[in-house]
Amino acid sequence: MDCPAGRYQPANASASCLPCIPGTFQNEVKKASCKNCDAGRYRPSKKDDEWTFIVTAQAITASVGVAVTQTVSGDVVTGILKTALTGADTKSVVVTVTTDGLFISTTDIVVGTGSTASTIAHITITKADKTPTDPTTCSDCPSGRYQPEDASAACLPCVPGTYNGLTGQESCKECAENTFTDTTEKESCEPCDTGKTSPIGSASCSPCAAGTAGANVHHAFKVSFDLVQMTKLRFAVIV
Repeated sequence: MDCPAGRYQPANASASCLPCIPGTFQNEVKKASCKNCDAGRYRPSKKDDEWTFIVTAQAITASVGVAVTQTVSGDVVTGILKTALTGADTKSVVVTVTTDGLFISTTDIVVGTGSTASTIAHITITKADKTPTDPTTCSDCPSGRYQPEDASAACLPCVPGTYNGLTGQESCKECAENTFTDTTEKESCEPCDTGKTSPIGSASCSPCAAGTAGANVHHAFKVSFDLVQMTKLRFAVIV
């Protein structure tokens, strides 16, 4: 049997396939190894796993916490139903806390056990949302975080004095002059209050030195001066 996406096997004559470890993925079948996540992307450890299967509307009833199983290359993967399924209009199934292996999106899912078990045929699964731990893909680092290395299981927070307003980034940007961030994971920088200033990459602003003014004061003065000059020019033209 071929190894499915998300799993691999480097040896011949093997009875099962191996799951891609955190920081790696595999989006093809029958592969001998997994691929590294690129810088700016990540895939965390199994303890954070969560899968959301989008299915065509069907009648399924199940309580939170019941077992959800799937047979993958001869191995039984077991998880826990995170949200209750309430009947005829079931359109999604959220599974978390796997106890063995990794779920995939191309095999039937069994919800519950014994006489109350319900099978969701894989042909009715229209989409498997790409959660960070989906072994077939890596996810972009969210805004406010970054990752400069390949094969990473987590992203790093932007430190005070830096920011990142985009996803999938390899680094954070320094705050511009007269702006700051004083906490981690910021998506933008805050302007200094009037009468205060800061150099590039600052985590706070400082009072302006005696005889000087902050950026906002300089800006206000410049606007006022420009208006005065324009008024004088107009008056001179009329005269």
